[in-house]
Amino acid sequence: MLRFRGPLERAVVSLVSKTDEQWSFIPISDHLRADLNDLGGPAYREPLSSSCQLDAKRLPGALYVLEGSSLGAQLLVKRAALLGLSAHHGARHLAQQTGDPKRWPAFVKTLERHGTEHPEEAVRGALDAFAAALEAFRHDD
Repeated sequence: MLRFRGPLERAVVSLVSKTDEQWSFIPISDHLRADLNDLGGPAYREPLSSSCQLDAKRLPGALYVLEGSSLGAQLLVKRAALLGLSAHHGARHLAQQTGDPKRWPAFVKTLERHGTEHPEEAVRGALDAFAAALEAFRHDD
C-alpha cells in the first residue's frame, strides 16, 4: 500500500487545493510507514514518483480512488482490531481513514462542486490511479 500511496500522495499534495472548507486531503503514508515499522516489516525505499501522471484535470479521479479506499478501510479496521492492531500500533493508517465518518460525504460534495469540469480526464485520473495500484501490488520486493 505504501508503494502505491507514497508517490501518488506526493503528487496529489502538490496539486490539491487547500481552499475547501468542507474537505481536505489527508495523506496516510506516514501512518503506513509507522505501521510497517510496528509490524517489523523490511526497510522500505519508496519510489520517487508514481506511474500515475497527474494534472489538475485528472486530480479528481485520483482523489476518488484514494478517498474511496476509506470505504474498504471500514471493513479492514474491524479485522485489524481482532488481530490486536489499533490506531496506536499497526493500524494507524486504517484509523486515519476511518476516524471521521463525515469525510466521504464531504469529499463527494467537494467532487460535485469542483470535479465535474473535465469528466473524461477525471475518469482517466481514476483509471491511472488504479493502474498505479496494480503496478505497486505486483511488485515483488
